[in-house]
Amino acid sequence: MKVWRSLSALTCLIVFCPSFSLAQDSQLAATAAPADLSKWDLICFCTTSVNTPHFAVRADTNGQILYYAQSGATKAQIQQAIGKPLLTSQLVLLQDWRLLRRSGEVYTTSIPVLGPEKIGQLREQMRNLASNIAPAIRPDVEQIASDLEHRNLSDHLYSVLFSYVLDGLTWDELKADKAIPELQITASHPFWAPIQAVPMESPY
Repeated sequence: MKVWRSLSALTCLIVFCPSFSLAQDSQLAATAAPADLSKWDLICFCTTSVNTPHFAVRADTNGQILYYAQSGATKAQIQQAIGKPLLTSQLVLLQDWRLLRRSGEVYTTSIPVLGPEKIGQLREQMRNLASNIAPAIRPDVEQIASDLEHRNLSDHLYSVLFSYVLDGLTWDELKADKAIPELQITASHPFWAPIQAVPMESPY
């Protein structure tokens, strides 16, 4: 069970990373990510019947606003960094979609942003973890593969294993460790809708 718990953590990390091959990691770490989150991959887990926040990030210069507000900045500082005036409607839209928060005169990006340096660190951690747990979980994986083969479902091995680990083991562990927000729907918290930004596979 301890090994499967480690695999659950590994799978969770993979979900939040861009689709870079391991051979690209060193190159990724040295890549200058675009100073505009609209040009990054946006990974979103949302409960909404209307839309996802992607359109808000990609409208006008909103992606740049979110990039420069990561550590907190005033409207004047963001305008200076972008080189263009900011409209109040832009800031209001980003706050309405919970992508930006305001404290006094300071605006701060409220979504996780995983740049090349952070992704490189995660990749290294995953490589080390995978090399340790792969031999230990091989018998269990082979057993699942054998069971699926007997049912003529061998083509579904990846989806079954991935879903079992991610949708089952991972969520059970995260909830047990209280590592994820409370998912109970309440009047004050009607949706659970985090979004994060990671570099695109081919940043430009």
